[in-house]
Amino acid sequence: MNAIQQSKFAESNNPDRVSVPSKQPRVRSKLRWIAFACSIPFLVLLGLAVWFTIREWQASQLVRSEMEELRSQGQPLDNESTAIWFDARTHKQGTNAWLEVLQLSDSSSRLALDLPFVGNGFVPADILPGMEWPGEARVAEYLEVLDPLLTKIHQASEYPTPVWLPIQWDGVNTLLPQYQQSRSVARLLQLKAVHSLWKNDPEEALKSIKSILATASAMDSQTSIVTDLVCLAEIGIAIETINRSLRMDAWNEEQLTTLSQLLSQQKDPLDSWKSVFEYERGLALTLDSNDESLHVGGANVLLKYIPCFPSDNVRVLRHYQSIIDLETGGMAGLLDRCAKWEASCNEDMRRSPFRASTILLNLLTPGIGQHAQAKELYAIERQLALTAIAIKRFQKANGQFPQTLSELPSPDWPLVNWSINKRTPFSYEVKEGIASLSYQDVAGIPGRTGAPKTPEQKLARANFFDIVIR
Repeated sequence: MNAIQQSKFAESNNPDRVSVPSKQPRVRSKLRWIAFACSIPFLVLLGLAVWFTIREWQASQLVRSEMEELRSQGQPLDNESTAIWFDARTHKQGTNAWLEVLQLSDSSSRLALDLPFVGNGFVPADILPGMEWPGEARVAEYLEVLDPLLTKIHQASEYPTPVWLPIQWDGVNTLLPQYQQSRSVARLLQLKAVHSLWKNDPEEALKSIKSILATASAMDSQTSIVTDLVCLAEIGIAIETINRSLRMDAWNEEQLTTLSQLLSQQKDPLDSWKSVFEYERGLALTLDSNDESLHVGGANVLLKYIPCFPSDNVRVLRHYQSIIDLETGGMAGLLDRCAKWEASCNEDMRRSPFRASTILLNLLTPGIGQHAQAKELYAIERQLALTAIAIKRFQKANGQFPQTLSELPSPDWPLVNWSINKRTPFSYEVKEGIASLSYQDVAGIPGRTGAPKTPEQKLARANFFDIVIR
């Protein structure tokens, strides 16, 4: 054994020598754990990406399928399909006549701001035949000047309705000036009807009331909430005129029957619900080359920078379908269904405030509850007017007013003493030869929330629904 071997042998057999293990296995173990730990977020993100991709692919297929079905049904989905949809539901025979009438009525109303109904002039509570009417001379002069226009309105009323109007469809930027102008026509006719009753000319007044309802029918294209509310407002003008006329003994039995028939033939409150919100859905949906894009016609720049996915389109489609489905069940309970829907919708919006569909729906979703309230108000006013006409017909036939509404002929008036929202019935009383019919439950009326507290509030709100029958 040489010296080197002896040295190594001595070191290996030295009991005081400390063994130092190698560091390489420990370093490798740490690196493996670090790599594993780093791979977990990556794997989670990869899983989420796969799930998101599958979800959006399934959503895109669903959107494409539903879009194709809506397109096959002729539903409004973009500007072009909306124009076709509008053309199919309107008539062009009276377009030129109505356009002339609308333009002339709108222009003339600006020159009559001092007159009642058409302007801001004072409207007396009662305008009875022969009574003193301050400003009547000015009204008579105005109506005489516009007599050719009134003739044109009556002639236009003979055309099929609703009438086609030249509208430039541009999503939420679409303007509907003709529908707003039509209110001037209805107000002019109301002034003519009231003035005719003051002159004790019920035939001319009836002619004007017929034309008010014809104007509402001409504008009833059921294409948006705006057109729907305009139509309801114009029918309301006719109802207001009829209610005012019942304060005087102006009509004979035949004319009362005609008035009753005219109001009975007016639209059911929910006739236009489905159609209106199909159009509103079309405002939120538009198609690009991929058939699955959302935009608002440049109305909001935010949507240009927030990504929109197929699932957003599904959400929009479901959103508007849920609105359309609210009509199921009719007027009874409509306000309650709308309130529950709005609460559910608000909760859904709060859960995902930064999605493109949330921003879009917040921009475009109309006040569903307010629209339902307008429908209910219209239904109550129409039924109240029909009941008032029935009371007057009873008085004409029997020489006295009925003591209770139950005395009215039930085959002709099955809904008397009944309210659309089923909260309270109509109130009716006869005092000193004058009948009074009212509906005092103001819950659900736009702008009239909460129960009246003071006597003045109670009186004001009761008068809002009162009909005096002489």
